[in-house]
Amino acid sequence: MQRCEQILADLEDAMEEHAAVRPWRLYLNGILFAERDHDWASAERTYVTLLSEEAIEPQLQIRTLLALGIAHHYQGKWPEAIHAFTCSLPIAEAEGESISKIKALNEISATYQQGFIYGDYDKMALQDALDYGTQALKLLATLDSEQVNQLEGILLNNLGLIHKSLGNWDRAIQCYKRDLALSEIQDNRYGMGLSYGNLAEVWHEMGPDSWPLAQNAYQNALDLIREAGNLYEEIEALTNLATLYLDMDDSATAIEHFESAIALVESLRARTTSADSRTGFFSTVVKTYAGAVDAYLAADQPMDAFNVAERSRSRTLIEMLAEQPTRTTRHVPVSLLTEEQRIREHLRTLVNQSEPDKTDIAQVEEQWDDLQHKVQLVSAEYAAFQEFYPLTLQEIQRRLPSDTALIAYFTSATRIVALVITYASFTVVPLALKPDVLGLAFDDQGYIHRLLPASDGRLLEP
Repeated sequence: MQRCEQILADLEDAMEEHAAVRPWRLYLNGILFAERDHDWASAERTYVTLLSEEAIEPQLQIRTLLALGIAHHYQGKWPEAIHAFTCSLPIAEAEGESISKIKALNEISATYQQGFIYGDYDKMALQDALDYGTQALKLLATLDSEQVNQLEGILLNNLGLIHKSLGNWDRAIQCYKRDLALSEIQDNRYGMGLSYGNLAEVWHEMGPDSWPLAQNAYQNALDLIREAGNLYEEIEALTNLATLYLDMDDSATAIEHFESAIALVESLRARTTSADSRTGFFSTVVKTYAGAVDAYLAADQPMDAFNVAERSRSRTLIEMLAEQPTRTTRHVPVSLLTEEQRIREHLRTLVNQSEPDKTDIAQVEEQWDDLQHKVQLVSAEYAAFQEFYPLTLQEIQRRLPSDTALIAYFTSATRIVALVITYASFTVVPLALKPDVLGLAFDDQGYIHRLLPASDGRLLEP
């Protein structure tokens, strides 16, 4: 990234003498917006400006269209992303850029698949995803290039996910086993871990007869990913393995793995994680906490279930505030704010490395905790926006008046429960309403419409 910034600075200096440099300066500026700042909207505007204002060479035009499509993809603009990728295809064909054409076909495939996952496309989009992904794989088979193995792994992962979404278990397994074999040939142990995880997910979804295979594959995935030190993938691997144990009615082992995953989640400061990491990470966080609540309820440990539910709400609030500007105050010395920013950036760099060093992270976390203690002494208000410490069930009960009941609701993938608390009692009440029915309460724009009061003042049935 520093090299890219230096090249951009050099291009700025050369731009006055060489007009041809300007398009490349714009392109690299967009790349920095995307990769350094994770500001996909600014990247999009930069690429659009480049494509509309400049007569640029075909090679740069292909790169820019692919980058624009990716910027649209990260913003959930599926049709715009597909349009940008599609526009690059005839240019790549004319220039004999087969690798670029393969990348564009695969990106179109992945965009259709993601649009389906997010609920914006129906299942017909999966067939489009499969068609484009298959085209990319067939074209790749005609090439002899050092990039072939790496690209083949990317294509197989995408096709495996599509086949899994379609319920084509055998085809999905075939894709993931081939990807595993490629990783073994390249001695890519991290890639092997991801492949084992993908295989395990398929066997998990196939049902109880395949669960022993899933259990073994999940464990292999966890061991290899843990070896690589990727904290995000380790959290997901632990959560998936815990979910399998819960499905197997082994709530004790499920709790052990869920708590290990939660410990890692809570070790990551929300503001140290990058925006693109948080995109997938937040959904994993929700699944981890919800699974832990289910496991504690299955083990008849309702108090622990409540405490985890409250920790989940706290983490959700942290993730939401991580998207907002940091709240500042005149009561905190500039020196402390500067040091806080330095430590935060250091943590972000460490956490987002391809192979994070847990020892280094722990040391910097200690520096962060020491600094937050100093900030707490100066301004409790400012410090309150950096960390959250939820009350336990016992602490809540001690604060409740004797004539008051507190009702909290929690939704997991399988159930909705009401947690009823008084100063002397605690009851978990399963609700007849199922999680999938909640979707009926919202219109196409995401607004609640069926839970609004009817003409008689009562709530409509969901």
